[in-house]
Amino acid sequence: MLGRGGFRIAGKSGASPPIGAPKMAVGNCEVELPTEVDVIIRPLLDPEQVKTERERLADHWFVHWLGGELYCLRLKAGGPNISGRPERLKVAAHPWLLRARLDDVIESVFAQYAAIRLRPFSFLSKREEIVSSAAAKARVTHPCYPAF
Repeated sequence: MLGRGGFRIAGKSGASPPIGAPKMAVGNCEVELPTEVDVIIRPLLDPEQVKTERERLADHWFVHWLGGELYCLRLKAGGPNISGRPERLKVAAHPWLLRARLDDVIESVFAQYAAIRLRPFSFLSKREEIVSSAAAKARVTHPCYPAF
């Protein structure tokens, strides 16, 4: 089952998504998507107010501003209630919301790497991973390889 907030990123565990849920791969991770998400949409014309709202709602809501509207996606029960227009959005018709939510959580999936940049999430691979992968593909078995 998908977690609150609608998106779940799974590692190489091989866990199956719900039947009919869209799937996509990001690197070695499988991303499971719902077909629809419930949001509350509020008018918010001043983008300067977004940071304050994001901080106020951070523990319970994912917040994204677009074109004078604040889209609020509940992450977990509790926390402040939000007034606004409830709407069910088709994920395929709102890729910007998907991208923003993935940008928001992807760092937690790759916690073993220090982020160079958060949006888009970028990091440097660990040297051992690059060398091991290249050596395996090239079938390198030289005795000095482990010390490289």
